[in-house]
Amino acid sequence: MRKIIFWILLIGTGIFSIMPHLLPGYWLGDIFSHFKLQYLLFLLLLLPAGLVLFRKKLVPLIPVLLLLLWNARFILPLYLEGPIQEEASGGGISILAINLLASNTNYAEALGLIAEKNPDVVILLEVSPQWEEQLEVLTVDFPFHHLLPQKNNFGIGILSKNPVKTEVSHFNRDFPPSLHSKLEIDGHLVSILATHPVPPVGQAAFELRNEQLQAIEELSATQAGNFIVVGDLNTSSYSTHFQNLLLKGELRDSRKGSGIAATWPADLPFMRTTLDHFLLKGSMKVLKRTTERDIGSDHLPIFIRLGF
Repeated sequence: MRKIIFWILLIGTGIFSIMPHLLPGYWLGDIFSHFKLQYLLFLLLLLPAGLVLFRKKLVPLIPVLLLLLWNARFILPLYLEGPIQEEASGGGISILAINLLASNTNYAEALGLIAEKNPDVVILLEVSPQWEEQLEVLTVDFPFHHLLPQKNNFGIGILSKNPVKTEVSHFNRDFPPSLHSKLEIDGHLVSILATHPVPPVGQAAFELRNEQLQAIEELSATQAGNFIVVGDLNTSSYSTHFQNLLLKGELRDSRKGSGIAATWPADLPFMRTTLDHFLLKGSMKVLKRTTERDIGSDHLPIFIRLGF
């Protein structure tokens, strides 16, 4: 009976691990792609259990080892590739991105984190009319700002210490608003796209999210200088659609060398995956990248410092 349970668990983990890549056009399959770390850890538990059950015979454990390698290939590069650069002399830019959660009323936590990190730019998602009122106190330290509050979960905003030109973009489609901002830092032009595609719950929403990711790919491909995509992309790096975004948009994942940096769900650490991203193009180097403390949202904030 124990061996039957072992095979059921192994086959189930195998289906969840591989199905998203066999059926990338199916919304539920794509959701299963986001939990590679959990599959990897579960397989690491199955391995010693299998050794005991099969009396150290290796042949029955070959599928476990193959699935371990399959899931590890999505995770290990985040730790082994592209180490973070040493702190450089001269200027740079620091950005704090926060998904506030429209229903979150822990205003002091978010404001306190912004004061503590003291970034050059703050990107805010899920800006509601109530949040807009609370954020008013920040306009002294961030005199250049553009807030677009919404009564749904797709309000968005940017706060900057430096002059910034911002345009609202829907990519000529029925997408939630994105902000495309341009500013100059220490003589370097930087373009920032703050964006928040819809959660891919259901096939229609899944396809809409993918269409917005494709629109971001196309925009990124036209950017010749320093370009940053930041926001809750509602996809992890394990998804085929995210990989296409990097490849076709000529972008790189800022997490390379610093690890998974999981951000959602904030209140379930054992289930966390990474939906919040900084994607980069151009000559910028990652000097520091951190996942910040819980501020009452369902997402953890992320912070980055870039040098030129």
